[in-house]
Amino acid sequence: MVNIFVFSGTGNTLYCAKEISKKLNEESKIISINFSNKNSFFCEADKAIFMFPIYAYTIPSIVREFIKNITLKTSYIACVVTYGSSVGYSLSETNKLFLKKNLTINYFSKIKMPENIGSLFKENETKNDLIISLSNNLVNEISYDINNLVNNKTKTSSFISLFPKALYRTFERTIFIKNRVSHKRCNKCRLCTIICPLRAIRFENNAIKVNHSSCTHCQRCINNCPKLAITLFFQNHKDKRYTNKYIKLEELL
Repeated sequence: MVNIFVFSGTGNTLYCAKEISKKLNEESKIISINFSNKNSFFCEADKAIFMFPIYAYTIPSIVREFIKNITLKTSYIACVVTYGSSVGYSLSETNKLFLKKNLTINYFSKIKMPENIGSLFKENETKNDLIISLSNNLVNEISYDINNLVNNKTKTSSFISLFPKALYRTFERTIFIKNRVSHKRCNKCRLCTIICPLRAIRFENNAIKVNHSSCTHCQRCINNCPKLAITLFFQNHKDKRYTNKYIKLEELL
């Protein structure tokens, strides 16, 4: 049995996980990392694959907590990340988290996917389709490697990546990346309260409230709001949103 642990904000990583799962020689199970299991999980499997996106050059906070708290019994660990511009500090950070648990990651790989902050990177559908198409070649290589228990060594950090990491941790505590809710645009459908993987959004006193200290910055609420009522500090409601068109919203829940 292969357990594939997946965190996916807007569908890119789940798309890759599903494609890899199809190509594995053994039975596999995709397990979503979310608010219900981030603090405690037991896994005993022949192989364990951890898949997640890179946010601002580092690991999403929910993934960090999941790795810290999982009890893992397996003989082979693979880590596959999806990214838009750079993996930054993420591979080094992931490696250190496992080493603290006396576990070794056998295999690292990365897959370039479309950015999920459309207003910042000005992506377009044609370019996104090409990126996803090219990712399929990497999916085939990664699946082959995992099937054959390949062990690899990769450069897991660079000096330049330390600055973005420090910058992101600073922004994480400021208004720069805090979600804003336009109560004028909000139709109170409460979809965001349901789809948030950390249940960091609640409906209270007839309004949407965001617990910024719990937010993992996955963009799921922003990119799926039917009224475009949720934005980042530098966004407005006219900015283009992104979700992976091959993944249905209910698959992320």
